[in-house]
Amino acid sequence: MRRKIIRVLALSVLIVPAVALVGSNVAKQYRRGRVLGTMGSLQTLSSGIEAYAFDNKKYPLASATLRDAEDLVPFVKPIYLKEPPLKDGWGNGFHVWSDGDDYVLISYGADGRPDRDYTQIRTFKDVPVPGDLTAEKNDIILGDGQFRSWPEGSCH
Repeated sequence: MRRKIIRVLALSVLIVPAVALVGSNVAKQYRRGRVLGTMGSLQTLSSGIEAYAFDNKKYPLASATLRDAEDLVPFVKPIYLKEPPLKDGWGNGFHVWSDGDDYVLISYGADGRPDRDYTQIRTFKDVPVPGDLTAEKNDIILGDGQFRSWPEGSCH
């Protein structure tokens, strides 16, 4: 009886940490999947914007103010994108800024809140550059077809 108890204890000492490790890794991969899915959606939306600009010689929504990405729908659907992605991996809507010459697409990331005040963007130079943000909750920013910010460790 005592040997049985020792075997059970020995197995539990080995199994419990392994299960915890696997569970932790699964959660990390799930979060990473949301980030990568969001980045893919932003790239798709960017492709529609680029195609529109190719035909019209300027990017849509040239108001130099931050707007909801839903405002892009009349410009890109159905000619350039059959169904433009408008929400990130956490169910939050994307945001867009454009002055006609440049554009920025933004996801507020896992926490759903902006990491900075994007209403202050007046020119493309005001947009964060790669490496500006490094926290897990970071906003995901794509400007003129290139990612400028994303959560650290999610793309390696």
